[in-house]
Amino acid sequence: MRLRRFSGVVASGLIALSATACQTIDGAASAPSDQVSAYRADESASAAVRADADATALCQQAIVSMASMVGQYNAFIKSLNASHDYAKLRGADVRAREKLASGANEIRPKLTVDVPSELAIPVQQFLAAGATLNNLIASKASAQFNSVATAWTAERRTIVDKCGKHLAVASTVPSAPTSAPASPKPSTAPGR
Repeated sequence: MRLRRFSGVVASGLIALSATACQTIDGAASAPSDQVSAYRADESASAAVRADADATALCQQAIVSMASMVGQYNAFIKSLNASHDYAKLRGADVRAREKLASGANEIRPKLTVDVPSELAIPVQQFLAAGATLNNLIASKASAQFNSVATAWTAERRTIVDKCGKHLAVASTVPSAPTSAPASPKPSTAPGR
């Protein structure tokens, strides 16, 4: 009996509470325009600081990673040009593929939504071209290296140029090699 009375009291209270919770209030809310302007300016400044910080972090990582990626790719091409035979590369192809993949994995986390598109787009294109090079090396499609390596190099140069404005002191960041990746020489070996 007491439980029924208690349940009835609780149910009545909930009905009364829900009836008052749905009321609307007449009028309009507004904020002083000078406060709104100040808030928007603060938000804009914060977004700009985040974008610059993320772009700087991306550039610092990309410059270092790209240098090692290009270096390992060039070592692979040098070996391939010398031997014209994947079997004689002594793992240079595998090391190039691993460096292309690990370099991309180092860069990718720094590519945040706050990075300006003028930098983000060339980085995305560089990473895509690097993945294509990786696949071409794996499939031993050396005839296609030059066109992809040319695009890869162009994007790398664009990134280095764009990063110049995000890196306060260029001497504290190692620079990427300025030479283009080596190109395979046309092969006259059988089966090529």
